Amino acid sequence: MPPALMESPAASAGPAPDFDSLQQAAEWYAVLRDHGCTAADRQRWTRWVQAREAHRQAWSYVEQVSCLLYTSDAA
Repeated sequence: MPPALMESPAASAGPAPDFDSLQQAAEWYAVLRDHGCTAADRQRWTRWVQAREAHRQAWSYVEQVSCLLYTSDAA
């Protein structure tokens, strides 16, 4: 396993997000990557991510994890 995958993305982003926010962020990630994602979905995501700092932290965490996964797939 590449060393980058063994490190927690939260290590560089501060404290880990709470479980509920992280779960919601993962669900939003799936919705936004789906080909059926609509403008209304993106607007709802924008409202969600702007509603709480915990949502922004969780979204950042999910983005970091996805970048690590997609980078390792390309290697």
